[in-house]
Amino acid sequence: MKLYLDTSALVKRYIKEPGSDRVRKMFIDAYNGDALLYTSLFNIGEAMSAMHKAARKAGRLDVYPVLRGRLLGDVRRLTRLGAMRLVPLTVALILDAGKYVEKHGLYIADALQIASAVNVQSPLVTGDEKLCSTAAQEGVECLFV
Repeated sequence: MKLYLDTSALVKRYIKEPGSDRVRKMFIDAYNGDALLYTSLFNIGEAMSAMHKAARKAGRLDVYPVLRGRLLGDVRRLTRLGAMRLVPLTVALILDAGKYVEKHGLYIADALQIASAVNVQSPLVTGDEKLCSTAAQEGVECLFV
């Protein structure tokens, strides 16, 4: 099973939110060789930013290095196992995403998620209902978590 995780889905692995259990299962499946996870290289940085913001908002900046370490550790281990692939940010991908910006009025970061899922021919996993709906309009299978 191939799955493309956007930033909102990725963050659910490290911060307990609705949908975290489903994302955790996806990671377990990947570690067991039953799933191939994709995410954009851009999403790694965006996830670190979201986790830092959440830790700061909770008054717990001390937990941010732990969260960052877990994220980067998972990425390192899963890519070495061949169970995760990072989608590079290329000019072609940005141009593809631009079409979704123009058609749907999306932010480029959201449009990149759809373009990346299309690029790797994988369902999009997201915690963003609007993004999921837009992806479905574009013929991209979407799993809302």
